[in-house]
Amino acid sequence: MPFTGYDLVGQKFGMLTVRCQAPTRAKNAGKSARYFECVCECGKVVVVRSDSLRLGKQVSCGCKKKTYMPQVRTKWTPEDHEILKRLAHAKSRCLCETHVDYKNYGGRGITIYEPWLKDPRTFIEWAKYNGFKKDLVLERIDKDGNFEPGNLRFVEHQTYTGEPRDERTGYFIRVGNQNENVETWGSLYGLNRHKLNEIYETEGHDAAAAFIQRAMDYLNACRNQI
Repeated sequence: MPFTGYDLVGQKFGMLTVRCQAPTRAKNAGKSARYFECVCECGKVVVVRSDSLRLGKQVSCGCKKKTYMPQVRTKWTPEDHEILKRLAHAKSRCLCETHVDYKNYGGRGITIYEPWLKDPRTFIEWAKYNGFKKDLVLERIDKDGNFEPGNLRFVEHQTYTGEPRDERTGYFIRVGNQNENVETWGSLYGLNRHKLNEIYETEGHDAAAAFIQRAMDYLNACRNQI
């Protein structure tokens, strides 16, 4: 899933290890809260709100008495956030079994360099040292290899070859039960194909699907007003 705010995937809080981001849920006053799917040391899988993890309000599935474990907040720069988006996308595809692209990554045994999972700051340091720029895409050199030093590089969009797609029609994106290529989505809702491809490459499948969904909702709302 696309990275927004705190990326907790791969981190451990007490007895809970964060596996992937869960669907956002509504809070009071129309606000939404981010949730994460976690695996407890006892083996049980639970869904926990992000602030409950970060503030130490929940440190197990309930099998152990809750204890308060304050977490030290790390201050990220805007550039750090951009770098962490790349890591978050890799985590979603490699660690979250419900992700649409899991079968092409984690399902094939592709993993992420362990030190980057334990401490995202090590990934930030690696990225800055290896030529990170906001307009570049993170690419695996060996498509059967892992996300690890020596097999990753930052490349321009036009040379990116990391995801299977048709050069003319673009990526396939699923919205609800409908799975279409970028060219078809553009024709249906008047969307820019190059913009959709860019969103997919920089923010991931789910961000592109959300972009299409907003266009669908807007068009339906306009039709209802007629």
